[in-house]
Order: sequence, then C-alpha cells, then structure tokens
Amino acid sequence: MTKNICLVLSGLENICNSDDSNSYMIFGKWMSLIPDKIPNKKIIYFKPSEEMPSEILKQQKYISDIYTSFLGKLADILNEYHSEDMSVRQWEIIIGPWLKLYIDTLFVRWKLLRSALSQSPKTVCILDTKGVKKIPTPVSRDDFSYLLNNNVFWNQFILSEALVSTRENTIADVETNPIKQYTEKSLPKVKSLRGRIKAFVRNRLKCFLELTSRSLSSKNSIVISTPYINIKNQLKISFHLRSIPVFYFNKKYHSNCLYVDLSKRGILKSVQNCCDDSFSDFAGRMIHTQLPTCYFEEWEHLKDQKEKLKLPKSVKLIYTGSSSASDESFRLYIARQIALGTRYVISQHGGVYGVSLIPPKAEFYEHRVVDRWISWGWSYSEKKVLRGLNTKMLSHTYTHNSYGEKLLLALPNIEYSPSRIVYSDPQTIINIHLSVLSGLDVGVASATIIRPTPTQRHKSFLKVFSERFEISNKNSFWKDINRSKLFLCTSNSTTLLEALAANIPTIILLGHTEGLIRPEAEEYYDALEKVGILFKDPVLAASQINKIWSDVDTWWLSDDVQNARDRFCKQYSNLMDNGTKYLAACINA
Repeated sequence: MTKNICLVLSGLENICNSDDSNSYMIFGKWMSLIPDKIPNKKIIYFKPSEEMPSEILKQQKYISDIYTSFLGKLADILNEYHSEDMSVRQWEIIIGPWLKLYIDTLFVRWKLLRSALSQSPKTVCILDTKGVKKIPTPVSRDDFSYLLNNNVFWNQFILSEALVSTRENTIADVETNPIKQYTEKSLPKVKSLRGRIKAFVRNRLKCFLELTSRSLSSKNSIVISTPYINIKNQLKISFHLRSIPVFYFNKKYHSNCLYVDLSKRGILKSVQNCCDDSFSDFAGRMIHTQLPTCYFEEWEHLKDQKEKLKLPKSVKLIYTGSSSASDESFRLYIARQIALGTRYVISQHGGVYGVSLIPPKAEFYEHRVVDRWISWGWSYSEKKVLRGLNTKMLSHTYTHNSYGEKLLLALPNIEYSPSRIVYSDPQTIINIHLSVLSGLDVGVASATIIRPTPTQRHKSFLKVFSERFEISNKNSFWKDINRSKLFLCTSNSTTLLEALAANIPTIILLGHTEGLIRPEAEEYYDALEKVGILFKDPVLAASQINKIWSDVDTWWLSDDVQNARDRFCKQYSNLMDNGTKYLAACINA
C-alpha cells in the first residue's frame, strides 16, 4: 500500500484536517458519510480478501466458544441483578438471538480492521470516544440490528473502540477526531394508503384469531406462532395432535427507556473476567454499552409486556417458525413455559439451513434451545433435527407456465453493513450479476426481469441494472415466475428451494461465499452442477442460458435433470402427500 493512505474509522465527515496528498480508506458507506470536501478519487473502499474454508471453520469454532462463555456469565449476572433463578437454557432463549448477532457483528468488524492494519496505513483516524456523551445503546435485539445496519455513528464508535483494543504496535500515527457532523440514515418510506389499509385489515384478523383461540384454550392447548403454514393447515395439525391451538402473531417490543445510565451497568463489566485474548476482551468490554435495555434496565417492563400477551399460563407445546427471534416478550414467555415442562419445537423457515458451511445464526441458536427441530428434508447426526418437509410449499400448488417469455433474475439481499463472519463485498456481488448479464445474448437480455428484494427496491445500486433491464415491482415472487420461462437464482436461499420444489426451470449461480457448502451436502450440489443446473462461474452460467433458451423445457424435463432435481428436493425441499399429518407426527416425536 502507498505511504499516504489514511484508514478512517471515525467517518470522513469527522476528520480534522484533510490533506490533498492523502488517500482515505473506509470499509463502506455504512460507517462513513461522504462529504463534498473529499473528491471520490481520493476515497478507497477496502475490499476484504477471500478466506479458505478451513480458516472460516476455525473462526466459527472460536466464535461459538466465546458465545458459550459469554452466555454462561451473562446468565449468572442477570439472575443476580434481577433476583431470578433461571437456567442457562432459559436465558439463552431470551438473549441468544441478540448475543449471536452481537458477537458475529463485532468479529467481522475486528477482522476487517486487522486486515486493513496489516497493509500498514500511514495514519488511522478514530473517534474521540471519551468525548461521546451519549453512547448508542440498543433497546432490543431488533434495535441492535437496526443500529448496525443504519447508524453510521454506531459503526464509527464500535470500530474506534476496536482499534483501541487491538494492541497493535505497528500503527505509525493515530489521530483522534471529535464528532463534528452526523446524520442518521432516513427511516423506510411510509406505506401507501392501500398498503396501510391492507395492514390494518390483516392486523384486525390476527387479533380476532388470537382472542378467539385464547378463549377456547385449555391445559391441552398448544401455542402456534407463524410457522409459515396457513391457518387451515395449522388447524389440521392441531387436529392430528388432538389439541386446541392458540394462535399467536409476533409483536414488536415497545421501549420506555429514555436514558441509559452506564454507571449502573458496572456489574456487566465482569463479563471480561472470562476473556483471554484481545478480541474476546473487546467483545466482553462492549457488552457494558451494547446489552439491550430490555434485558437490563427494562426487565420489569419486559415482564409486563409478556403478561399483556395474555397467553395461557400453561401449555403442553409451543410450535414456532421464524417469529421468536424478533419478539422479546414472546421469548420470555417461552423461557418461562419450558421451566413448567412445555415442549418447544421449531420448523425450518428458509433456505441455507443444513447446507451452508457456516450455520446461519438462526440455525445455530435454534438447535441449541429447542426440544425438536423440523427440517425441510435433511437430517444428519444432530438428534434434535427431524426430517420434515418444506412448510412454505405445504399449501402452494404451482403449474409451470410453458408460455412464459421472461428470464427472471432474483437479486439476493445485498448487505453493506456486515453481520456475518463470512463477509461478501457488496460490489463483488453486484459485479458477478453484471458479469452474467453481460454474457447473455441480445434476445435473452431483452427478455430479462430483475427482481430486487422488497426492502432494497429504492437502493442506489439498482441504477446499474435499471438502465438496461426491467425492474420488477411485484410483491409476489410467484407473479414474476408466472411470466417467466426460466429462473436465474444467485443465492443459496428460500427461493431456490421453492423454485426447485415447484419444478420451475432454474439455473443456479453461486459465488464464493454462497458456494461454501457443508461436506454432507456436496454430493447433492455436485449432482445439480453435473446436469447443468448449478454454476460457479457467471460466464458459464450465461452460456448455459443462451444454449437452452430456445427450448428450455426439453432440457429441464430430461431424465438426468429431473433425477438430480428430485434427489436434491427430497433432501432439502421435501414435499409429500398428507403433509400436515406427517408434521404433526414430527412435532409429537
């Protein structure tokens, strides 16, 4: 690296003296504003290097050990502070979703920082954290997620604190900057009137179902919370279980904490007593500021919100999908119930599970806290995992439209602010998509639809696609599928499993991190690659699309392709007749 590189952790807007002879390196716009006083040509976006799978696995083991250590220590601290007597498992149900996200988020920033420092920048700019009057402390797990993804100052604060904790002696000069300018990113746009009316009607129906089912509850009841199964099939499952269902829909946590007095959080500093290296010491120290208030200052308020749910005082089973990770009061309810002997069962609620080399945070957490976990088809050595079926397809019937004319490309959710230990550079992801699109024949390109994730329809990166291709604004994935004759999937995601289960002609392109597969899953992905469904090179994927475009169905319905698809689906996106009865048997196992 050249000698005049300044690594800016404080945000370009806060540097005291900009020097025309310097270039300024940042990790991304998620941790810095871009002031007009600094020309774009002077800004370097640091690109992390790719890591070997063996190194990533070591990091996962390291992170898991820290998680277990912190969890046990926090359980002791919180029991003492709140005069509780809950088990480690109960506390993990409550704080686990935040704790795993917290450690992963800090670790990936730590890795980025160490990697950038290894290139010997001339200067490192950090915030004057001692001068920070109000440290951004989250109120809940979801609020922590919002901070890391949207709050520039929060990221500057964490990175500056990380620099202080690295204990590096190779930094030539550290410049401490005061906070001069800060603007938080705007909140999502308000829904249209039609959207608000739909949301209102939907919420009223949910309230009616909750109230009605609670009024019929008994000691033989089960609580069912958004397992991606419609109400009709939830009733069928309850019938097979011979139980009365109590329906529950996840709720947001509403904080009443206006100010956090960090001097009263001294007990949390003892987490550092279980730390034995610089990163774990840093992560342990930051818990003092980053433990959500709902687990500490607002504990009594959280208990009150749990009571306001008015769920049964005792049930024999709680069956959930994805809702519990974002619902603080419901997780407290679950924790209280398991102490009474209630069984806790979760169904898989998306892609990647059982496949990704590094388990997603939800899989890691859920497997630890449940009594039974029902997959979409896979089952390995983990005794808690039962082979199930794709619950999202349980009520969905799809007939491929052979008269479709479009190529549908569904963009993955492009994460600018990293929260996974396997971090993919956003621009690299965009470039992979542009590469495959540039390789398409003119006739195919003109028929291509780009479908961004609903939360990213207004992102600036879409401009490079919208200049040449149609951008879908349809809410339903299936509406876009219905006008397409071929689906190009570029992520190891839920849509991949849905498309293959529905027998939709599909080409799969997996980049470096998306292609990191567990050894036990490799044979199924290799089979897809062998028959021309899966590719790791965008040029080869484009070539295959051009080759089959004139007669997609003949290729897709060939015996080799269908056999590979069918074998894959039985393992990772399983379908079966009388699925509700089979699910009930899994839940009751």
